[in-house]
Amino acid sequence: MAGLDWRAWRACLNCGDPCRNRLCRSCTPGHLWRVPQQVPGIRSCWTLSVYEDRLGDTVRAAKQPGARPLAIALSERFAERMMPLVQSGRFSSLIAVPSPWTRRWKRGFHLPSLLARALSSSVGLPVSQGLKITPGRRQAGLHRQQRLVNLKTRLRSTRPIEGRVLLIDDIWTTGATAQACAKELLGDRTDEVHMATLCVTR
Repeated sequence: MAGLDWRAWRACLNCGDPCRNRLCRSCTPGHLWRVPQQVPGIRSCWTLSVYEDRLGDTVRAAKQPGARPLAIALSERFAERMMPLVQSGRFSSLIAVPSPWTRRWKRGFHLPSLLARALSSSVGLPVSQGLKITPGRRQAGLHRQQRLVNLKTRLRSTRPIEGRVLLIDDIWTTGATAQACAKELLGDRTDEVHMATLCVTR
């Protein structure tokens, strides 16, 4: 161990183990792969891991109130992994899946927006604010059809977004939220909607 510069090491924000970055590789495993599930309106969905693996544990920790530093570090790792997809995708803009203002206020931040901003900084694409959702029943615990009904009157396009967009979310569960977002975007001027997410549930 002679010659090792301990000043180059720090503690992982999630597990506390020594690491060179703010998140260790054990807490952010995974690689870029395409989700085989077909969802109306979504041309393709790309993810880094399944939610039931270690990265899912990190995502759950990053979504807790007061976990903004962890969420930012996770967003930076997301941008690093998603960069090849975006650089080759000819996208016009990035759009974060919206969350009700009540949830953003309670948590103190919005993880999909942090993911989108980190990716935007890495590849130079703009983040467009094209969707809005009003407060209402949570999607968690609902099956696919219930999720679609729950979003029907709450999710709206706020301005036309042209071109080929990449929708950003933290977790892909049933695809119902992505489908609802795509429907709103494609109803205006968007040509194609693709998806990028940290995790997908089994």
